[in-house]
Amino acid sequence: MNGKPLNIHSRLTLVLIAVILTLSACGGRNSVRDDVKDNQYTAEDVYDLAKESMERNNFNRAIQLFEVLEVRFPFSEFTRQGQLDLMYAYYRSRSPESAIEAANRFIREHPRHEKVDYAYYMRGLATFPDGLSSLESLFRVNPYARPQAKARESFDAFGALLQRFPESEWAEDARQRMVYLRNALARYELNVANYYMERGAYVAAANRAKRVLEEFQESDAVLDALQVQIDAYDKLGLGELAMDSKRVLEENRQRNP
Repeated sequence: MNGKPLNIHSRLTLVLIAVILTLSACGGRNSVRDDVKDNQYTAEDVYDLAKESMERNNFNRAIQLFEVLEVRFPFSEFTRQGQLDLMYAYYRSRSPESAIEAANRFIREHPRHEKVDYAYYMRGLATFPDGLSSLESLFRVNPYARPQAKARESFDAFGALLQRFPESEWAEDARQRMVYLRNALARYELNVANYYMERGAYVAAANRAKRVLEEFQESDAVLDALQVQIDAYDKLGLGELAMDSKRVLEENRQRNP
């Protein structure tokens, strides 16, 4: 910018561009409703249009169509299926909060629906944490140094699915994701324990290691947590507790050479 004020022609041009963009945006939002405003469209027709949009990865349009379906045909079975598909459309459009809200609403309103297990699954999938961002990878950021709130939320959601629907078609994928999440949560606790060790907060380090051992017994962080616990007890002069932890460590090593 050269600091000079815009002349009247430039100002009018900017205003015109803004109006065009606004009208274009409004047209985009209304186009879906215009497409299906004809009363000849049935619930199945609207659902098919939404599914076609999903197959083309046009998830924003699919979301709009599913929402129209729910408003116009609230009691249709196509609407029930559309509500399930809507969760996935929200998820793919990077709107996890909307996906979770839709899943919770479906569970609340249709607790006995034959496909309600999918809503439980999507609730876990929507909160499943993403991997490292490109910047974090570039700077070699430890992924377990970040708070794992989303991981815990996802872990609990998948756990609810397995508890209520152990034979669900989504159960095996949920189990595999829970293994990953359990290891991530355990590694985060271990990372915090090591942080405390480095700063001489040995009681806090021992407690964090203990949390790993109590809450994540099947994780890949157990042996490391035992070692932290041993080191912390040694620093605190708690020889007997250190010996107990060493014994448990050796037993685990023998079972998992």
